[in-house]
Amino acid sequence: MAWRAELLVAISLVACGKRASTDEQKKPLPAPAPRVLPPGPIAVPRARAPIPIDGEWEPAWNDVAARMIFHARDAVSTEARPYSEMRLLRDRDALLVGLYAADEEIHSNETFDVTIGALHFTVDATGAIAPPIAGAKSAIDLDGTRDQPGDYDEEWKLELSIPLSALGAGEQPIKASRCDTPKDGIERCGEWSGALAPL
Repeated sequence: MAWRAELLVAISLVACGKRASTDEQKKPLPAPAPRVLPPGPIAVPRARAPIPIDGEWEPAWNDVAARMIFHARDAVSTEARPYSEMRLLRDRDALLVGLYAADEEIHSNETFDVTIGALHFTVDATGAIAPPIAGAKSAIDLDGTRDQPGDYDEEWKLELSIPLSALGAGEQPIKASRCDTPKDGIERCGEWSGALAPL
């Protein structure tokens, strides 16, 4: 009888092992850690293939672009909520800017405020750049509906192409900021600032 008990224990152990390995396989893979930018001016990566300005983020925005996450305006060590970020690429003729906004209530007049050297502009949730920049292009992708209170939106993403001719030479300061008022009615602002290496 002892051998039967030992056999049952062995079968139970094998079954538990199989269950554990199956459960392990079902667990989602951890998200890749964000790339940490080196200190100092950002050397903007060059896109390996043309980036169409259509609001859809091609793989290069995730795989190659420099990525800057906004912090709360009053606490540099605290990530901004709602979440916002800026990503940067370049091609032969333009600086490519990706802007991401988590937003549960999208309004047309919500804006990102961007300064690059002496160039200052805003771009809103329709994709409009103000003041206009000669030769610049923009496109937006929405996950939600603009100006429709009562529903729950999720996010909007912008793609911008800014001609290098519109930017100054040499190292330049860069800053981007955004304020948003979620459904709780409390305005919150986030920003990021740094410097660009010569383009």
